Amino acid sequence: MCPVHSPTYRNGGDQGFTLVELLVTVLIVGVLASIALPVYLKLADVAREASTKADLANAKHAAAAYYSADNDAAEPDTSTLAELGWTRSDDTLSPGPHFQGTPTADDFCLTATSSSGKTFFLRSNGALGTTAATCG
Repeated sequence: MCPVHSPTYRNGGDQGFTLVELLVTVLIVGVLASIALPVYLKLADVAREASTKADLANAKHAAAAYYSADNDAAEPDTSTLAELGWTRSDDTLSPGPHFQGTPTADDFCLTATSSSGKTFFLRSNGALGTTAATCG
């Protein structure tokens, strides 16, 4: 076949990509992005929820330290827990963990809401859950 009639021949020796090649490339990148984006968003939510669970665990330890120092004291708030070393991560909605019900030194339940919108409960015995029944 003569080079002039070859499908790969370009006038004047121009180099570059054809419109079809560029469109196929854009289409492939778009398909890959549509597959990867939902997976990334789900993993980001899982990470936010893990951060909130870690905040609850740290607040539980701070509350236990608070109650071991003074069993007759009133319910600690987040500033009191902060004095005992607890800090709220950016992924836990303000004001952070709070006590559910009437806490005592032997039995208390903390709740916190993740920035993903999920609320978690953690009992002083270590039971972790996502429903209010966990604190009941």
